[in-house]
Amino acid sequence: MIYGRFFLILLFFSSLVSVQSQEWQWQKVDGEAISVLAPATFKHKEVEMDTDIGKLAQHTYFIQDSLSESGNFLYTLSYYDYPEGSFHSDSSELQELFLDMTVQGSIEALNGELLYAGTLEILGFPAKIWRISIQDGKASVKNQMILAKDRVITMQVFTTQKHAKNDQIDKYLKSIKVKSKT
Repeated sequence: MIYGRFFLILLFFSSLVSVQSQEWQWQKVDGEAISVLAPATFKHKEVEMDTDIGKLAQHTYFIQDSLSESGNFLYTLSYYDYPEGSFHSDSSELQELFLDMTVQGSIEALNGELLYAGTLEILGFPAKIWRISIQDGKASVKNQMILAKDRVITMQVFTTQKHAKNDQIDKYLKSIKVKSKT
């Protein structure tokens, strides 16, 4: 009985350990196709999405941390693959339209307000970066999407508004490495 209580107390206090106290490590996703520097080990969830072109498997990796001193309470990395040739590299207008529609869709899905958005190139691929204010301005999410040939990769960091600008957000987003699908 005493050992049981001790174990429960130990379990409770160990669950309070923040991601902040852990060392950042490289996490590999989809074998070794995607890697990113993250504050803890990802959990994985796969969801099948019905689309106009058929079913797509969306893989989402996430780290939840409600106790982080940085104010970051959720890190995500999601990817899904469109059929080969869906986003031809010569079709920059189609790529830009897809990225813009995704930004708009994320604003609607989170019931948020766009704070800023920009187009850029990451690892030689077309990309978008944007921030959305959510929860009536109490929090925000910084998003980054890369269109790596026919693979869509989205990264997000949810944080309190008070901590909206902290180094860990950019450390995570800028660390991504992508290898070509084989």
